[in-house]
Amino acid sequence: MKKLLLIPILLLSAAISSYAQPKSMTIKEFRALAEGDETECLLKGVVTVVKIPDRGSFYIKDETGEVLVFGIKDDEGKLFKELDIRVGDTLTVSGRKTFYQRVVMEMKDALLVSKSDSPYHDKME
Repeated sequence: MKKLLLIPILLLSAAISSYAQPKSMTIKEFRALAEGDETECLLKGVVTVVKIPDRGSFYIKDETGEVLVFGIKDDEGKLFKELDIRVGDTLTVSGRKTFYQRVVMEMKDALLVSKSDSPYHDKME
C-alpha cells in the first residue's frame, strides 16, 4: 500500500520540479537567444521610451542593450495603463523572446515581476 501512495507523490514532485523558473539574464543575452528559443526570461531595465501606451508597447534598457516589450500585465491581470508605467521606472519583467513579422525582436505579453518608480515619476506625463 505504501508503494502505491509513493508513486503519485513522486510524479507530482517531478512535475513541480520540471516547471522552469524564469532565467535571469541581461538584455544582450536575451537578444542573443536563437529564434524559437522557448526560455522563459527575466529581464531588469529602465523604461526609456513608451511607444504605444494603449497597447503597452515600450522599451527597457540595461547596461548591455535595449529591447521592445509589447504587452504587459501583472499577476492580478492589471494592464499597462493601470500599472502606471512611465519613462525612468525600473521594471523586472518575465517573458519569452518573439519576433513580430520575423523582423522586430520583442518580449511579447510580459509579466511584470517588480516595479520601482523613478524619482521623477509623478512629475512626468
